[in-house]
Amino acid sequence: MKLPELQKHSRYGYQLLYLSQKYAQFNLSEQELLNRLGKFKLCIIGAGAIGSFIAAMGAAVGIGTIRMIDGDIVEESNLTRQIFYKESDIGNKAKVNSIRDFVCAFNSSVVFEAVDHFVEDDSQTLKDFDGMNLIIQTADQPVGVIDEIVANNAQKVNVLSVYVHSGTFGPFIVPNETKTFSDFEASIDESTNGLYTKFIHNVDPRSRTAFPAIANGALSMSAFIFDKIIEFAISKDIPELRNYYWLEKNRTYVEF
Repeated sequence: MKLPELQKHSRYGYQLLYLSQKYAQFNLSEQELLNRLGKFKLCIIGAGAIGSFIAAMGAAVGIGTIRMIDGDIVEESNLTRQIFYKESDIGNKAKVNSIRDFVCAFNSSVVFEAVDHFVEDDSQTLKDFDGMNLIIQTADQPVGVIDEIVANNAQKVNVLSVYVHSGTFGPFIVPNETKTFSDFEASIDESTNGLYTKFIHNVDPRSRTAFPAIANGALSMSAFIFDKIIEFAISKDIPELRNYYWLEKNRTYVEF
């Protein structure tokens, strides 16, 4: 005998049962929950560890549109941080195209837009961001500066944004409502005697950073982040990250 919640939605039945209980305060029907996910437009900056897992999980829950922006080609070292690339992709396939192939085969109802270039502070970025409901910045290059570029351009097109760093998640920026990303940077500068912004604007461009491998936390951090993305898709907010960020090592929210 089938459970009632699975009779109409064989693919998403258990998910809808969970979401209807978790977000009971919104009094949404199963169809309304599906509609909110199906109409949600998520822009992911970076096709690395966090970004690729978020894209795959987004496809699993039925997010309507996923736009991923990254100009990188798959490298051998990526295979310890992401599980959606193949050895045959190394050196000859764009990361966003590899993720696109996975997502489209996994859930054909998801619109996946692979944008094969890097985010720059130019008019193209404004076009890439325009019309999105949420931008999540997961890219690690250029260190720190990429966050400023995303924040400035998201502000211009009035799109909400949230930021991922190695070991932290947040802040969630709502234009003209929350503190700005510049306020967030100022708080870091205050705690480092101004060294943060000096560092990110003077770092050697040959320097490379990367998020953790699967063995040391990429998947668990991705799951935590994705839970907040679902929260936003359903409720249109991430209140715990307004003027706060999540510090993973202490498992706590930090105000700035």
